[in-house]
Amino acid sequence: MVITAQDDAPMPTHSLHVPARRTRTVLIAIAVLFSLAACQPQSRASDDEAAVAPSQTPTPRPESTPAPTPAPAPTPAAEATPGAVVLGFGDEATVAPNTQLRFLRVVNDSRCPKDVQCVWAGEVTIEFELKSPSGKSRFQLASSRAPGTAVGTLQFELKDYGACPPGSNRLAGAECATVAITTAATR
Repeated sequence: MVITAQDDAPMPTHSLHVPARRTRTVLIAIAVLFSLAACQPQSRASDDEAAVAPSQTPTPRPESTPAPTPAPAPTPAAEATPGAVVLGFGDEATVAPNTQLRFLRVVNDSRCPKDVQCVWAGEVTIEFELKSPSGKSRFQLASSRAPGTAVGTLQFELKDYGACPPGSNRLAGAECATVAITTAATR
């Protein structure tokens, strides 16, 4: 006796025939479950280890963090009429009778860091304010621009910007600007 399948007959529900799409979905789901199952023991183990034993490497804890030191009040530099003056951030110096030069801010600092070899040394640009009987004026000096800037009868040129000299009451690593000052009579 020969048994043949009929095309019109409904397929039994217990058939082993599963479409390829469903098989792929099931395999992906199983792979995801195995991946998650493999991760759980590691995370539980690390949680259990943390709860049971303290860490072998102690975590450094700050014993007492000192309060940030407020910026020192502007320290007037020695009078420099004409010549050169060294100013730190916020410092003011008398550069002529009734005329003060104040270091306002660093506008740009693209200088090459220490211990790094650079193709270009970079430059620093600093903004200053000059107060005189005729009023206030702001100007910028850059390390790459010479001869500097003239304001009234005074000529200013940024000669250096680097570590403040010893004894300048500055924090370690603070930087100061050395500004050359000339007048019309000394040019």
